[in-house]
Amino acid sequence: METGFFQLKNAKDLFEKLQWEYENLVSHPGNAWRAFNFFVTAEHMADWKDCKLLKTTDPLLALCSHIANGGKHFEKLHKKHKSVASAKFDGVCEPGIVEEGVFEESLQITLEPDAAKVLGTTNIDAVTLASKVLEFWRARV
Repeated sequence: METGFFQLKNAKDLFEKLQWEYENLVSHPGNAWRAFNFFVTAEHMADWKDCKLLKTTDPLLALCSHIANGGKHFEKLHKKHKSVASAKFDGVCEPGIVEEGVFEESLQITLEPDAAKVLGTTNIDAVTLASKVLEFWRARV
């Protein structure tokens, strides 16, 4: 019996999908759907790499897990998740102007104190966090 999911056969294939999801997020940094797709894919890298324990022991992956599961359940979630204080859309538009590049948007994540210590900041945008997660997995695939 063949294993995998269509063309996704192994952790390298899933990492390629993760890179694709990252590029989509970068091109639309305020799009919650693209952020959701990235963080859910990233959450499952640990499963495909057979290192599920990292989801709770590595602070960056614990944060990723909190975002992925919180998004999946539409809430801050279970008490085992202790990384994210809030996740909000942030958009700025200059009144009366509707042109490409004038509207800025991002997804902002406010971290709980322990996660903030590890990342060195209390607030981080989804693209910046995604780049850290991508680099984490790039070094391990």
